[in-house]
Amino acid sequence: MISSLFVVAYAGISVPVIGVGLLTEPMGLEGAAFVFIACMGALVVSAAGYLLRHPVATGV
Repeated sequence: MISSLFVVAYAGISVPVIGVGLLTEPMGLEGAAFVFIACMGALVVSAAGYLLRHPVATGV
């Protein structure tokens, strides 16, 4: 179980860095950063939409 957590954490840290590095050559640093920011924004919007539809129950 713990090893799965470490694999997911490592992938979550390394995959975006590798992706930006690969995009830097054809698009330049600013273009790669823009793609990264757009992807992170899309993830935030989708997570917010999910949490608004399925609120987290509090233990109170």
